[in-house]
Amino acid sequence: MIDVLIITKNEEANIGFCLEALQSWTHRIFVVDSGSTDRTREIVDSTDATFVHHDWSGYAAQKNWALNNLPFEADWTLIIDADEVVTPALRAEIEAVLAKGVDEVPESAFYLNRLFYFLNRPIRNCGYFPSWNLRLFKRGTAQYEDRAVHE
Repeated sequence: MIDVLIITKNEEANIGFCLEALQSWTHRIFVVDSGSTDRTREIVDSTDATFVHHDWSGYAAQKNWALNNLPFEADWTLIIDADEVVTPALRAEIEAVLAKGVDEVPESAFYLNRLFYFLNRPIRNCGYFPSWNLRLFKRGTAQYEDRAVHE
């Protein structure tokens, strides 16, 4: 099983695509919003995801608040940004890890490689690829450092 954390603010243009790619194979999806004034909540509420409001406290603090206060139950946690979409290939890789018992996987966490797009074309040069980020981890094993992050 896997739970998902997404932080948002005014992500109506993106959140639907993000959630659509997660809905059928994840246990719970928590969307922690810091005061959207667009249709973000309406879109989230039209899905099985759980919408939670928490005033903005910074990227690391916002994610840590969620990890420490929300009822994550699954053995694994995936953190994804609202403007990111899990591809079928990434889903297959994650599901291969999930198919093993959590105790059978020696790694506590996995880095995921993000691929950025501009005008529907992947950006593979100019320093944006590869872009490895620790995003998948066993529940209770990760926290974010309180420092500036690339967002």
